[in-house]
Amino acid sequence: MKNSIKEIQTLYLNQEKPLYVAYSGGKDSTVTLDIVVKAIMELPAEQRLKEIIVMFSDTLLEMPPVIGQIQNSIESFKTFCDENKLPFIFKQVSPELQDTFWSKLIGIGYTLPRRDYRWCTDRMKIKPMQKAIDEVVEAYGGYIAVTGARKDESADRKERLESNALEGYLHLKKHSDSRCYLLAPIEDMTQDEVWDYIYTKSESWVDKNGLGVIYSEAAGDGDECTSVLEGGETGNKPGCSKSARFGCYICPLFEKDKTLNNLVQGNEYLSYLETFRNWLVQFRDGHWDKRDVYNHRNFKKIEYDRDTHRLGMVSPGGYTLEFRYEIFLRLMEMQEKVQKTNPEFQAISIAELEFIQDRWLKEGDLELRVVEYMEYHYGIEIKYDKKLYENAIALQILQGKEDSATIGSLQYYSHQHQTTRYFVQLAQQLQEKTGNAKEWIYALSGLSLKISQEEAVAFVLELPVETKQYHPTKDMEKIYRQEWTTDTINFVTIEKLVYNKAIQKPSERDLFGYVGERAEEFTKLESVQSNNYNWEEDPNLSFEDKIAILEDAIDYNREEIKANRREALCYQRLEAI
Repeated sequence: MKNSIKEIQTLYLNQEKPLYVAYSGGKDSTVTLDIVVKAIMELPAEQRLKEIIVMFSDTLLEMPPVIGQIQNSIESFKTFCDENKLPFIFKQVSPELQDTFWSKLIGIGYTLPRRDYRWCTDRMKIKPMQKAIDEVVEAYGGYIAVTGARKDESADRKERLESNALEGYLHLKKHSDSRCYLLAPIEDMTQDEVWDYIYTKSESWVDKNGLGVIYSEAAGDGDECTSVLEGGETGNKPGCSKSARFGCYICPLFEKDKTLNNLVQGNEYLSYLETFRNWLVQFRDGHWDKRDVYNHRNFKKIEYDRDTHRLGMVSPGGYTLEFRYEIFLRLMEMQEKVQKTNPEFQAISIAELEFIQDRWLKEGDLELRVVEYMEYHYGIEIKYDKKLYENAIALQILQGKEDSATIGSLQYYSHQHQTTRYFVQLAQQLQEKTGNAKEWIYALSGLSLKISQEEAVAFVLELPVETKQYHPTKDMEKIYRQEWTTDTINFVTIEKLVYNKAIQKPSERDLFGYVGERAEEFTKLESVQSNNYNWEEDPNLSFEDKIAILEDAIDYNREEIKANRREALCYQRLEAI
């Protein structure tokens, strides 16, 4: 411990780069931050000149008892630093509005995160932290990230810590960014030693009992520190295992969340969160009736191609608007139940609800379901684009118009299958392209004195909404959904590509995984395999899921597979007839 403190002091005094500590509120990050605090406190006041950055990333989905404990510890830490004149700067980051879990899932239609598709980690934790970190790099030219990584967490973590060690230093490591370094002051501590430190050596800002209680409740029958309180009373060292999980209460990477279930025992209101979470997680895999046939990002049809091995077949898109509305209703119902016991709990913010309504409107929600629900149940006004809504309604009315005295309605000219989504997108593009959508709608009606109806119709048919957006018929949708459930096309795995010497496995690694070409794929694949999880034989994974693990793999047998696919589809059509 003395050597670790001395190393921190040396780096603090002699390196221009600032120390940066990522704080999660858990036991390891608490001990790591406290050791840095000790190191700085031992320095004379005149040497404590350089700022030390402490950062907490709030996903906005933390389990209520846990986030309460974390927020208390943050306030305690700030007070401690003020009283002792310590140069720590605390920053709390959260995902931007468009990147929150509910904005992505309910608003845009992202499917639930999976082991091989953990978009939540990137959008909700890494991205907001990276933005703050980039500001540090820009200001100081780099940083020294102080991490709570420990060797006894896993064999892989041990190997990474040792392989990235810098010669001549005790705990300093290489970083994937050459301008930065990693410092792992507690890498040699065991879990029992971590708890022993918390209870016997930590500074007063650390809420020893509070942290122990949270872990104890979170572990339940898993025994994570169930003897912590008992050990504190008897003078014995606490014995801890590795069962408790801190993180999002909605996490869908597990079938059942033991930590959330254990926390329910001491916090009954959490049973509503658990019930909602368990209902939602069942839709993580499969359930093709809940998926759209177009890409929600640009409302276009997605066709698999050479890179994704689907030979032109239509890809499952995000969740349908109807299913997202069902999620919304259940989420609001859960929030209301929880708030009767815990009034401060907020599952979703007004800003998120407004973002969701904006997205839904652009997908054709002319019923304004979020607006109507919030006004009826809570008397809360949800803002939305009223001009866009009114113009879309006007176009919808125009589309159904039957007037032989005019050139004809737009419906006559349009090759799109008319949906409310079409009208909204048309209204939006008319406004963006002309700056006066209402005048062009008058023109389409034959009522404009400035623009002829023929000119207006020709203009509309050239807009991207007409030429690029995709509106399948109900019959075609049925065919696509059937293909999703029966698709069995073969593909070449990363491992086979390595075996056939088509690609080389990266040799360089840092604490975060492989470095170099195709590094992300190998890191992702190894992460899945390290849990003894055979994704290739998992019946719950769709073909699309497996593609996500092995994106960009090369298909050597494309022509043969294409022929087999055509033959199989022909047989399917004949059998259907």
